[in-house]
Amino acid sequence: MKTGGNFPRFFVGGESRLRHLEWVLFIQFFIPLILFSAKSEITYDFEFLGMPSGSENVIFFKDGEKEIITGVTKIRIKFKESELKIDYVSTGVFKGSEFERYELLIQGDGTPVQLEVSKITDGYKLIFKKGKTHKISKVETSDSFPILDNNIVWLWSKMVEYFLGSSRKSVKVILPQLMVKMKEPILNLSLLDVEDFQGGFKDLLFDLQGNQILVRLDENGLYEIYQGPFRVRRR
Repeated sequence: MKTGGNFPRFFVGGESRLRHLEWVLFIQFFIPLILFSAKSEITYDFEFLGMPSGSENVIFFKDGEKEIITGVTKIRIKFKESELKIDYVSTGVFKGSEFERYELLIQGDGTPVQLEVSKITDGYKLIFKKGKTHKISKVETSDSFPILDNNIVWLWSKMVEYFLGSSRKSVKVILPQLMVKMKEPILNLSLLDVEDFQGGFKDLLFDLQGNQILVRLDENGLYEIYQGPFRVRRR
């Protein structure tokens, strides 16, 4: 999903390292499947301007009080003479609706980008890696910030859980992909409206720094997301 403008923002560049991505896929996606009993598996399909544009496969695991979520997201947007191909591998460790650690690998046409965010005693530690570039920063806060990220659908399910489980209507959220250009990648997210419909549907309308996102739930959780020309639907 995008966070501004009329087109998604992807942060990629450099030379391709497909084999590196395959190892990360194995470590982050398949190892948890071996170690823990899967709670559930969900697939989401993407559309851009009404055309198929990728998918996301997510598996939820339980490890005691903690929930481990891992997903593989594939963006495929076709243009007249080319196709944009981006792969994301994401992993999050949560206790309730609050995250303890989040990792993301982005692989496009060039050098993979790795992002990490972890909860520490007095805030959050952020790590950005791309080729020889390695940046570490810190967000100092006594508050607990939810996490949201461009194009990663399953994080919206945790965001909905966060809002529905509290009385808050606005919160600051960490968007790790913005690390590429912001020292503190934090934006304001507000819940503008909640509406129930026949058939068990519930719509939540969010505002992320002036961009509106509609998240639709059914009895099984997150069902659809609408944002500008993008649509996400659970398979």
